[in-house]
Amino acid sequence: MIYASPAEPLRGEFKIVGVADLDPLRCKKVREKYGFPESMCFSSNEELMKHGKLADVIINGTMDAAVEVLRIAKQPMNTREIIEWAMKLELWQPAEAKTPEQTLYGAIVRENKTKEHPGIVKSDIKGRFIYAGE
Repeated sequence: MIYASPAEPLRGEFKIVGVADLDPLRCKKVREKYGFPESMCFSSNEELMKHGKLADVIINGTMDAAVEVLRIAKQPMNTREIIEWAMKLELWQPAEAKTPEQTLYGAIVRENKTKEHPGIVKSDIKGRFIYAGE
């Protein structure tokens, strides 16, 4: 599962209680894997937020969507292009962020500083990123 993969090593310390995703099949897969009720599957971030606080932590899947976009695209992209593709592929839907490309840029930089094997790395082309996988 893409969503909670970074949290898997800590799974004994918390419980995944819901998911928000445009794709009902992905919602179902996550629900079945983590065992929460269908009522905790939401079709958007906005729908999720209408219910108030449901958990102590929310995992934002923007980075997961960006990794998937770059894996599919097989070409260097800037964060604006990554966000556009993620939306077209229905991997990600913007919430209320006014500059999601800047938020994504910051997340990519932070991941490169803190992870031994980040999913996205800088390309040789200034301002562009590539998939770090195979």
